Amino acid sequence: MRDYEDLCQDIILKSFIILDKYHGQCRFSSWVARISFFEIIHRLDKYKRRKEVLIDVDYFDWLTSK
Repeated sequence: MRDYEDLCQDIILKSFIILDKYHGQCRFSSWVARISFFEIIHRLDKYKRRKEVLIDVDYFDWLTSK
């Protein structure tokens, strides 16, 4: 739940920071949805990289010996 709240806050903050780049050529909700899409993709990519953790070889040998 915390990650969801952090993501929502980041999207709102990013939308506010770059609000001057909104030129009104599309609906505001579409513009924010596009920002949300890229922020979610960025966050998923970051989590994917974080999950790839090298394990110690000795620990791996212990697991396979059982």
